Amino acid sequence: MSLNSLFLGLRRHTSSGLYIPELDGLRFVAILCVFIFHLAGDVVRHNPPGVPDPDSAFFYLTQQLNIGVPLFFAISGMILGLPFARYWLLAGPKISLKRYFLRRVTRLEPPYIAALLLLFVVKLAGHRGTVPEMIPHLGASVLYLHSLLYRDMSTINPVAWSLEVEVQFYILAPVLALVFAVRSAALRRLLICLAIVVAAALNPWTDMNVSRGNLATWMAHLSLAGNIQYFLTGFLLADFFLVLPVAKYRNHRWDIVTLLGWPALIFLLIRYTQIANVALPAVILLLYVAVFYGTRSSRLFATLWVASIGGMCYSIYLLHNYAIAVLGFITERIGQGLPFEARFVIQSLIMTPAVLALCIVFYRLIEQPCMRPDWPARLRRFALGKLQA
Repeated sequence: MSLNSLFLGLRRHTSSGLYIPELDGLRFVAILCVFIFHLAGDVVRHNPPGVPDPDSAFFYLTQQLNIGVPLFFAISGMILGLPFARYWLLAGPKISLKRYFLRRVTRLEPPYIAALLLLFVVKLAGHRGTVPEMIPHLGASVLYLHSLLYRDMSTINPVAWSLEVEVQFYILAPVLALVFAVRSAALRRLLICLAIVVAAALNPWTDMNVSRGNLATWMAHLSLAGNIQYFLTGFLLADFFLVLPVAKYRNHRWDIVTLLGWPALIFLLIRYTQIANVALPAVILLLYVAVFYGTRSSRLFATLWVASIGGMCYSIYLLHNYAIAVLGFITERIGQGLPFEARFVIQSLIMTPAVLALCIVFYRLIEQPCMRPDWPARLRRFALGKLQA
C-alpha cells in the first residue's frame, strides 16, 4: 500500500457530506501542540534523580503548547455553528435537534467509552489503582461529570476534562447559535466579539499548575464558563466562512498572515505569556481566517497527510498521553545524561511513529466506522447476518 493510499484511507467521513480539509489541517496543528506538551512533560518526569527541570526557552514553549486545547475548542465552535448559521443566514435546512444530539452520541460516545475501558484495564494491569477505587471515577468520566463531581481531571484519562467541556458546549450550542438569527451582520458580529472580549478578560487561558492553587480558577478552567470565548471564536469563523465565500475572497495577502502569525504566536507565548493568554481568541481567529482565505495557506493545511492525521485527532487525543507514559518507562534510559532538548528529540523520534501506529489501529477499528451516521444499522445487519449464517 502506498502512503497516499494509506492517508486516503484515514480521511474522515462527514455526515453532511461537506469535507473541509483545512479544518483537519488545523486539527493537526492542535493535536501536535498537545502531543509536544505531554511528551515534554514525560521527558522531564524521567529526569535522572537530582536533575532539576530544564531552564530554557524551548522547554518553556513546550509547556505553553497546552493552547492546543483552545485551538480544538475554536474548531468545534465552527463545526457546530455551521449548520445553525447556514439555517439562519442562508435559509439552509432546519436543524433537527433530535438528529443533532443523536449524532453527537453515536459519533463520539463509542470511541470515548472504548478508550476509557481500555485505559481502565491498563491502569489495573499496571497496579495504578484497584477496581473499587477506580469504578466511581470511571462512571463519572463516562457521564462527563468527573470535573463537576470531583473538581479535578479524570483519574482514568486526564485529558477527558476538555471533552467534558465540549459536551457542555454541545448541549448549549443550539441556544447560543440563536445569535445567527440577528440579521444585521455588523450587529451579529459585534455581539459575538463583545462576548469573546468579556469572557477572555474574565477567564484568560491559564497554566494548569497555577490554576490548581485557586479553586475558582481551576473550576473555570475545567468548565465551559472558562472556555466559552474559544467556541464563540468558532462561531465567528462559521459566520465569515458562509457569508464571505472563500472561493471569492481567497488571496495571497492572507498567506503573509500565516507566514508571520504562527511565529508571532510562539514569540508571544515565550516572552509575553499573559498577553498571549488574554489575546488568544483574537490570535486564533486571525490565524484560522488566514488558513481558509490564504491561497497557499489553504493548500498547505489541506495537504493529504496533514489533513488525514488531523482527521484522526480524536483517537490520538484519547490515547496519546497513556501511550507516551507507558513507552516512557521503556525508553527513559536512552540518552539520560544528555540535555533536555536532545532527550526530547530522541524521544520524539521513538514515540511519534509508535503512538501514531497505535492510534491508527484504534481509529480504523473504532472511530472511523462511527463517522458514518448509519453505523448502528450497519452493525445490526452485520450481527444478524452472522447469527443467521
